[in-house]
Amino acid sequence: MPVVDVGEQLRDRLGADSAADLVQTLNIAQSETLDLAVERFDAHLAAAAARLRAELREEIVNGDSSIRVALAEGLSLIRKEMGELRVDVLRWSFLFWLGQVAAIGTMFTILLRALGH
Repeated sequence: MPVVDVGEQLRDRLGADSAADLVQTLNIAQSETLDLAVERFDAHLAAAAARLRAELREEIVNGDSSIRVALAEGLSLIRKEMGELRVDVLRWSFLFWLGQVAAIGTMFTILLRALGH
């Protein structure tokens, strides 16, 4: 921090002791002014940081709820597709076993004709 100094003419006019007192007073005033400015800046900075934290929390909550909605919609689509897949698997299994029964029935018919019954 720069130290205040008075010129030679003012020092000669006031005297050495008075000039020293004036310099000391000005330096103290300058120091107090800077301290006050720093305190005010810190207060404004803390208030701005608190506002930003609050806004960030709000955005996180809003983003979190939108993610939950999207996740729920995605899971419901997956459940629907799995249900449709299950129906398809049962349908194809039924057709497979129906074909197997028909093949075994045909083999028995051929076997019984070959044996002469």
